[in-house]
Amino acid sequence: MQLIASILEEQLQMELPPDKVFQVRCAIQNDELMVLIQHPVNVSLETQKIFAVLEETLQSQSQYHEQRVKFYVRVSGEKVPYTKNSIIVKPKKIQEDSRIIGEEASTGSDYSTANHQLIFPPLNILNPPSPSPTTEDNISDNPFNLLVDDHMSDNPFNLLVDDNISDSSYSSDTLFGSDHSLLEESKDSPGEAEKFDPFGDGKNLSKTKHLSVSSLPILLGGVLGVAVIFGGGNFFLIRACVIGECKELQIAQQFKSNTQELIRQAKSQKELVAVQQQIDTVISDLKVIPQWSPRYQSAQEINLSFSDQSAKITQVLKALESANIAEKKTKTPPTSLEELRARQSLWRQAIIPLESIKPGNELYGLVRGNLSKYQSNLQTLNQQLLSEESWLKKLTTAKTVAESALKREANAKSDNDWQRVQFAWQEVVNDLKSIPSNSTTHQEAKNLLTDYQPKLRLARNRAKKQAAAALNFKQAVNMANQAKVYETQNKWQAAIASWEQAVQIAKQVSQDSSFYSQAQSLIQPYSTAQAQAKEKQQLDGNLAQTRADLGKTCVNKMRFCIFNIETRGIVVRLTPEYDQALQSNPGVQSHLQALQEALGVISENSNLPVFLYNSQGQERYMKMPQ
Repeated sequence: MQLIASILEEQLQMELPPDKVFQVRCAIQNDELMVLIQHPVNVSLETQKIFAVLEETLQSQSQYHEQRVKFYVRVSGEKVPYTKNSIIVKPKKIQEDSRIIGEEASTGSDYSTANHQLIFPPLNILNPPSPSPTTEDNISDNPFNLLVDDHMSDNPFNLLVDDNISDSSYSSDTLFGSDHSLLEESKDSPGEAEKFDPFGDGKNLSKTKHLSVSSLPILLGGVLGVAVIFGGGNFFLIRACVIGECKELQIAQQFKSNTQELIRQAKSQKELVAVQQQIDTVISDLKVIPQWSPRYQSAQEINLSFSDQSAKITQVLKALESANIAEKKTKTPPTSLEELRARQSLWRQAIIPLESIKPGNELYGLVRGNLSKYQSNLQTLNQQLLSEESWLKKLTTAKTVAESALKREANAKSDNDWQRVQFAWQEVVNDLKSIPSNSTTHQEAKNLLTDYQPKLRLARNRAKKQAAAALNFKQAVNMANQAKVYETQNKWQAAIASWEQAVQIAKQVSQDSSFYSQAQSLIQPYSTAQAQAKEKQQLDGNLAQTRADLGKTCVNKMRFCIFNIETRGIVVRLTPEYDQALQSNPGVQSHLQALQEALGVISENSNLPVFLYNSQGQERYMKMPQ
């Protein structure tokens, strides 16, 4: 448990900021690994980050796969943790160097069949489970509640006391004191607060033995000693860079100091390939150093540096190869637009990676001499490609529009339809004429013009006829509508003239136009409307005298009534002032009688019935002509 706690503690120190100080203790309860993390009061932590680091560390150890683990975090001086987390350690796939396995197998060492990652011994080896009367129901989520401050030692398992201590023997005040700000979980189990304290009360932390970074190699040495006895012996330890010199790491360190200069001196693609091969060899050699070797971290750092250099070199080599292919293709003239696009893609594949190489990079000397030339070649090709694409686009557009024009022509009826057909053929002809003679599409455009120009002329003639017919039809309808307006205004002479013009314009619609049948259908109703207007004009002349008589009857110094000549007859309404006078002055009744007699005379003269209403709409008098 000390070894596990030390490794986890060191891993936290490496993964988290250096100003974070931790102490870690481990214990076993019912085959579960319990891990307690303690930190000072003034340190703020991301507990999820802590749990992730610890889980990842345990995942890398195959002997702890499927092991149930509980993590607890508390502040120094506090009795109860303020957060916890439970996990089951799942396997984490680790890439192993196949060459190491092959070499180990070839030596006949027993280690070839062993697990290559040996840091923590399995839990059941260090602490075999012993029978305990404590049932699952009595096990709390706080395994460290069985640790007593007075018996703190280097072995956490010596701190365990009788499992049968009853929670009821501790009062709330004794366990928690005056601090009631603990987690809700702790409040639910007050009997566990006082017992959970593998570090004591936080004041005697210095008395607890703490494994430092310097003690880690000693512990590793002990564990690796077990590996020597049961595994591959001295050969394995030397081969794994655990004891003695590490040849692979020394070679890599020496080569690292010369790598940049070798890359700068490479003046050709071939020389750069040779440097990359050396780098890849060093990378492959470093993979023999296992993860649990004390030199593993240094090897990983160097390996990462070499991998970055190798990747950058690969990027440049691919770019140079693309440029070589493009230069070979440029020596022959293109036969199609697709071929030009393929060449453009090759130049881009060569230029884009090289542009990412900055002046300070060791590859810049080799890149600079080629980049400007590649960019110039791409610019020339882009201009040629733009021109060819433009001409091909015009040809393709002309074909598409021509297909649409043929469909519209087959269904064209109105003047708008034929105008669209004309405009479509005009667009086709213009696009085909714009394609120059030096284009690969010129001959095809010329052949299409022979077919499409006659169709343009036909569409233009039909559009003119349809436009004239549509204009005549529209004018005839407009004149008829104007005649109707004049009729509502009793302007019968103007209405008669408008109906006459509408009939004459409708007769002028061309017979071969799509508007001919519609125009013919208007002639008869327009002629009938013209005759009716003449009759109404004559009737309106007869009513002129009636209107004059009504005007004189209804007005004499004051207005007695208002009138309107409708289809049913003459409708007369008394004004409100006159109604009021009738009610207030009985002498006005004689005047009303005279008014009714006058309206009766007008009814006889106009041969129209007269209806007299008061101002409230009530009928006062009616006269039907004899």
